[in-house]
Amino acid sequence: MTILRDDTFARRGRTAPRQRYVGALVFALIFLSIALLVLSRLNHPYVEAMRSAVTPFVASVLSTLAVPLAPLRDLSGRLDQIVVSQDELKRLQSENQARNTAPLSPTAIQRSAASPTETGTRK
Repeated sequence: MTILRDDTFARRGRTAPRQRYVGALVFALIFLSIALLVLSRLNHPYVEAMRSAVTPFVASVLSTLAVPLAPLRDLSGRLDQIVVSQDELKRLQSENQARNTAPLSPTAIQRSAASPTETGTRK
């Protein structure tokens, strides 16, 4: 009988090497994040010197990585404008519908009846 590659039941609890690697990576990242949080709270001159030495390098790397992402930032701004425009369109449509369904007042009827004579198109 063949054993499937990802069948953990048939392996009787043995974990694949890939799963062990991911677990070690997660542990290392959590440890690194806690260490960085602790170091950021310390105001030791060594930490400040290291931060000032690393900042120019990291800034240049981040600015280089930001160039391909500029169209995505523009796209997010355009999507925000589209959402705002749709809200404005719905508001204007409801306002227009409210004006079209409102009963005409006597002055509005007089204006609509008087408008053809003012333009000279009445026959």
